[in-house]
Amino acid sequence: MPDSSKQVAGLVAGLTEKDATAMNTFLERLKLATNAKSDSELARFMGLRQSAMSSAKSRGQIPASWLVNIAINCNISADWLLTGDGAMHRGEALLRSRPSEQDGSCAQCQELEAELAEERKLVRELTNDFRDAMKENRELNRELRLAVKESSYFKAKAGAAELRMRERPAEYGQADEDSEARPP
Repeated sequence: MPDSSKQVAGLVAGLTEKDATAMNTFLERLKLATNAKSDSELARFMGLRQSAMSSAKSRGQIPASWLVNIAINCNISADWLLTGDGAMHRGEALLRSRPSEQDGSCAQCQELEAELAEERKLVRELTNDFRDAMKENRELNRELRLAVKESSYFKAKAGAAELRMRERPAEYGQADEDSEARPP
């Protein structure tokens, strides 16, 4: 059990009020926290029998596990359950104590909002630059493929022409180099 649960358990175990009014007030807070209309509904919510509820009332002691269970599962402040003081739900007090931070008007919030807006603007610019670069890259790749295709075509044509020239040099106005080099 975490330290905070031990502290809560100690507080509840120490709640041995014989005063029926204090016990009933505490049980009413438990019912309010769980939206239970009766002791029976509260017992059902906690997975207990009605007899366990009656026994706790007659002893004037509420088991710590009941408070911990409701505090954790219903997001209820253990202080509020025990005393009725402060905010009912955990975290409510913090929100109430800092209203200017809640609405985002604190100086740090404004700085962070401005920084966030600048970051978003930069991301949009980089995204647009990236799109432009990708478009240019696709265009250059298309041109490169076309140039390679044309180059291959012209190399093939040149190779074929060279082959024809070697096979039939007289047709292309070239003398047979071997015949010139050979003596008569």
